[in-house]
Amino acid sequence: MASAASVWALAATAALAMDPPLTPAGWGELRIGMSEAEAVRRFGLTLAPDDGVNGPACRESRLPGPSGLTVMTEDGKVTRLTLYDRGSLKTDRGLSVGSTAAEVRNAYGAALRATRHAYEDPPAAYLTYRVAKGGLGVRYEIGADRRVAAIHAGRSIDYVEGCL
Repeated sequence: MASAASVWALAATAALAMDPPLTPAGWGELRIGMSEAEAVRRFGLTLAPDDGVNGPACRESRLPGPSGLTVMTEDGKVTRLTLYDRGSLKTDRGLSVGSTAAEVRNAYGAALRATRHAYEDPPAAYLTYRVAKGGLGVRYEIGADRRVAAIHAGRSIDYVEGCL
């Protein structure tokens, strides 16, 4: 007979396997452009307090639950979703935190733009894909180990620190 822990682990694995992919337009029903109030109501987003770093003009709040997503809102609208947790969600190209830079390059080909990382020396970099219309995109932060450290999706993907 399976233990309660193994049953829970199987259920958690099945739930993650059913998660929608992270795309330039959002994650499932959590969409870029959605109002902050709707994200609070529909997804239980707990807004970061106004503390000098976060405020109504821009804030980053962690989505509750196992998704591992951080939600950026600016002036009351969702503008970016960020994934920092290894092995949680995947993008619509099958990539996740921990994927290699080579895997990202293979997934996007010539449509990918590489730029220098703001704080780390090469091979660290930002690999960015923009959708042709709407200003949406996905940005992969590549660390010195040549692996994805974070994935930003939406509009405000070029910010390096919070809303900057």
